Amino acid sequence: MSNTKKKMTLLELGETCMAQAMLIFLFADLRILSATGQIQSKYEHLCIDSDRSPRFSAQDFAGFAEYNETRGVTAAHIMAILLLEITREADEVAASKQPKSIVFDSTDKTKNAPFRLKKKDLQAAQGLPTLLHCYSEMVETDISESVHHVRKQEYPMDAEIPSSKAFHRADFDPDVEDEDDEVMFNNFMKKSKAALGRQADFKRITELQKMATLQNSMMAKHASFRGNLEGYYDEEEIVQLVEQSIENRDNDRLLFMKNFFKEDSISRVLVESKAEMVWLSDWHTTHECTYAISIDREENKVLLVFRGAYTSSDWKHATDSRGTATSNPIKEEYPHRPKTLRLHRGFWKYLFRVRKDTATTKYDEIASKLAHYCNLVGESFSVTVCGHSLGAALATVFAFYASTEERFTCNGAIETVTFGAPFVGGHKFSEAVRHQEDTGKLRIAKFRVVGDGVAYLPPTLLTMGKRGAWWFHSGMNVTLPSIRTGPFKVFGQPQPKVTYNGPSKSFVGSYLRQVREFYFWQIPVRFWLAVKMHTLVEHKKRMSVINSAKDYGNSPLVKYSLEELYEMRDELK
Repeated sequence: MSNTKKKMTLLELGETCMAQAMLIFLFADLRILSATGQIQSKYEHLCIDSDRSPRFSAQDFAGFAEYNETRGVTAAHIMAILLLEITREADEVAASKQPKSIVFDSTDKTKNAPFRLKKKDLQAAQGLPTLLHCYSEMVETDISESVHHVRKQEYPMDAEIPSSKAFHRADFDPDVEDEDDEVMFNNFMKKSKAALGRQADFKRITELQKMATLQNSMMAKHASFRGNLEGYYDEEEIVQLVEQSIENRDNDRLLFMKNFFKEDSISRVLVESKAEMVWLSDWHTTHECTYAISIDREENKVLLVFRGAYTSSDWKHATDSRGTATSNPIKEEYPHRPKTLRLHRGFWKYLFRVRKDTATTKYDEIASKLAHYCNLVGESFSVTVCGHSLGAALATVFAFYASTEERFTCNGAIETVTFGAPFVGGHKFSEAVRHQEDTGKLRIAKFRVVGDGVAYLPPTLLTMGKRGAWWFHSGMNVTLPSIRTGPFKVFGQPQPKVTYNGPSKSFVGSYLRQVREFYFWQIPVRFWLAVKMHTLVEHKKRMSVINSAKDYGNSPLVKYSLEELYEMRDELK
């Protein structure tokens, strides 16, 4: 029997990276809220390696502390905490009979709101509503129509706790639905989904009538089953099971959550995944970039995620768009190899600013941590780097530099998946990237939404060199089209485009490309939607439609893996 596994298509890779990154930074914000006592989840249930790393010396703060034990949290663990906190909030709102501030809402001004989040106090958590909005979109798409009951024998609790509800029926007819049957688990899911639904419209939180409406509309189809109902958990016991599993970090007992979701959905894949988030660098978010590392020991995978722009320092670096010349890290010769490369100064400084105390850079810190976890997962490890917006730019720069180090490419190419990535370099940088691609050390997939102008910043046409535009995209471009709705559906759906950024052979070709990629041509006609087009929510929405609709079955995005697309990249130029 063959042990080879089917490779993920590029769309599946993009959706998985986005979902994992989203959960990781939701978890990052939950940790902030837990540390400040604004949620019930205790910090010891959320801490990971980076929380236990010593911080006594300059070397420690530069990210070079040594540690042996590894402690992380899985996606199922993060999703369980989110479910608990949202369910608690729904219970509190129902008990008080008045709308209170949701822990994830920063707009509510209720004086007695126990979970009010103030941006000025928790600047690093200000992206939480947007992340939760995106998470709710994913759950809404992936949620199963059937509710599966949780068998006590399969997922035992530490100690048997008497049920507060009696489910005894001598003559049970599986074809007849009973009110008691639905109470077992539907109430728990209804409240969770209703609260998630509220997050999708977090800026316009309404009264309890809206929650009741959402609960009714989210009513799941009852799953038929046979046997004595005493063998299954009721709603309160389900909550206790989740709480115990989180406290004990028993991820096997959280596997029942996979039945919340449809087969082959991203949410189900995440629940079943053994990937653990082990490192989160958010010590100094107002001065340094935020990144996280996740490992999967079973799949021998290491994922590095960079966060997008949230703090004033992030925006300062993102808008510092002058070019800077830096030495070419590729040592071997290739045609027209230059000694220096031009990079976006703000992105370069975020990764390569030299510390005055240890003479190291942020790149050195991240590379050291990444190498540690690569060695931890096994010799046959693979590395994936991803990010959105500013995080996408940092992911591109980091992946390129990492691809020049044998310790990261000894088992194959570093795969880079970005969303809404701006320009990071010019012609020389793009040629250096292509050399790494040709030698099998780097693969890049850049997802962008039609109408997202950020992907074409800094603006071209404003700067010109001997070879045309200063700024030039590299890697594989994936353009997610607009979704036609209503009567426009009769014309069919526009296809996503997968193209490879090949070299410009002449000044004229480079100039025409520069005109075509000018920022203002990318802004939608309804210009007030320009910001929306750059969000993760919009990326996720369009990727979900493409994944579920039959109209896109022949697109390379849903047929081929990133590796296969690179083999045919000459056809995609």
